[in-house]
Amino acid sequence: MTEFSTWIAHKMHSRRLAQSDLARAIGGRASTVNGWFTRDAIPGASTCVELARFFQVPLLDVLAAAGYVPAVNNTHRPPRQLEERVTCLASRTSDESLELLGDLAAVIERRCATSDSATLDRHS
Repeated sequence: MTEFSTWIAHKMHSRRLAQSDLARAIGGRASTVNGWFTRDAIPGASTCVELARFFQVPLLDVLAAAGYVPAVNNTHRPPRQLEERVTCLASRTSDESLELLGDLAAVIERRCATSDSATLDRHS
């Protein structure tokens, strides 16, 4: 299983959803959902947006599970405003552009980590 299929299986299990139930809920096909488990497929940008809405989770969490952006930990969570902008952009973009967005997120994450360690060093 991929990271995404493990993530989505957990979300589905917590809501007691079958693949066909999830497909209906997000306006997709059962065969597409099945592919996340059997073919190691990952959802496209618009489907990630629908999954975030349906499961009521931040889009960045779905994008990270799908491998588009680096995983977001709760210690260094980006500002809510950034998450909202990512959601807006992802709903209007192609999967290829989403990968570029992932690269940008990685740069931002590195800068945040560097900034956090510099702040810690000053306070030590």
